[in-house]
Amino acid sequence: MSQTLETQDLRDLHTAVSLLTAPSLTAKMTSMVGSPVEYLMDKLPKGANEKIHGIIETALHKVVDVSASTMENQTQEASNKWHKFGAGVTGALGGFFGFSALLVELPVSTTIMMRSILDVARSEGFDITDYQTKMECIAVFGVTVNEDKSDDSAESGYYASRIALNQIMNATAKELSVLTQQAANKAIDTTAVGKVFAQLIHAVATRLGVPLTEKAAAQLVPGIGALAGATLNVMFTDFYQDIARGHFIIKRLEEKYGADEIKAQFDKIRLATSKPAVLIGHQPE
Repeated sequence: MSQTLETQDLRDLHTAVSLLTAPSLTAKMTSMVGSPVEYLMDKLPKGANEKIHGIIETALHKVVDVSASTMENQTQEASNKWHKFGAGVTGALGGFFGFSALLVELPVSTTIMMRSILDVARSEGFDITDYQTKMECIAVFGVTVNEDKSDDSAESGYYASRIALNQIMNATAKELSVLTQQAANKAIDTTAVGKVFAQLIHAVATRLGVPLTEKAAAQLVPGIGALAGATLNVMFTDFYQDIARGHFIIKRLEEKYGADEIKAQFDKIRLATSKPAVLIGHQPE
């Protein structure tokens, strides 16, 4: 039986649906650059995709604990503007000095984005020292938002990506639970945690590597280097802040009402808002 969400919770769910059904990063980059990003991929040096993927995977292994350890674990408003500013500065430097600098800039911008995601999780009331929360923060990078809005039966991009990561997420959660129980009141061995996170990080890095490789190609377009680097990094940070906001609203509401109920309400709102409005008294021809 369907539950009635409290007024503020329903508003929050509407916000989450809006954020999690927004245009994809590829679509946004295409709009900015003025041509399909796929056409720019041949501008990248040979082996660039593999290098970028490797850097992302290494960065994700490092940034979770480093980012969380330098942040207070108290619910507070997210500092979105500061994270966008930091991302813009690093992006400008990467865009100005070319592909080699992009490879140096990438771990820095990934750290900034992860801090921003942790910041959003904290603002939604989640404990950022908890490894389950950190796992969800990593998963944000693997979320897909683009979908076929012409097909009412199609799964939302957001839930489809969660389903795709579900097996790995469940296995990771179980292993984290075992580590927590074994550690009791002692600090959990970070090396052991890294091994537990390895499969999830690999899967997420594969997904994140696609838009980041496209971003690298866009930054190499002649004449727009530094400006494109700054703009694209702000765009990426803004995008993942929105995904994090939507995701952690959903997680918070799932804890209160149950995952099945929130998904049903999510789909109801999504389908209602994706249909074109019909004027009263007007019948489609």
